[in-house]
Amino acid sequence: MSSRAIVPITCEKYTPTFDIILDEYYDQSPVKSRERNSIIYTCPCKSGSNLRTHTDFIKHFDTDHHKSYLKNYSNIVENEENEKNEKKELKIQNETLNRLLVIKNKIIEEKDEKIKNKDKKIKELYKIIDHIENIMGIEIKIRNPPYSE
Repeated sequence: MSSRAIVPITCEKYTPTFDIILDEYYDQSPVKSRERNSIIYTCPCKSGSNLRTHTDFIKHFDTDHHKSYLKNYSNIVENEENEKNEKKELKIQNETLNRLLVIKNKIIEEKDEKIKNKDKKIKELYKIIDHIENIMGIEIKIRNPPYSE
């Protein structure tokens, strides 16, 4: 009887190494030759490229996809950095606008409450006018009433 256990698999993203002297990126396998139980690496140059052994890396580095990826890697990193900064700025802008929206909504609620109170007072005044008309037997004409009931 064999024992079966769930073994967690660790995946990491492969990133080329930067040479400060040459000012360019180059490939270096993170896995040593004949190393066992190494981490599985994924290379972003091509979807589904899972690399585990040193040989896998060497073969992968020779592919056209990867060569093109390495050639354009500095642009890719720069674009990712720009997108990250833009995303950060947009989050800040969004939070600022949300706070402003909350403030404006409070102002609108306060104005709505004032309008309701004034409408209530106007209705009360109309009732008083109607009561005066009934008691005195006269008709009071109001020029440009704000609204009619």
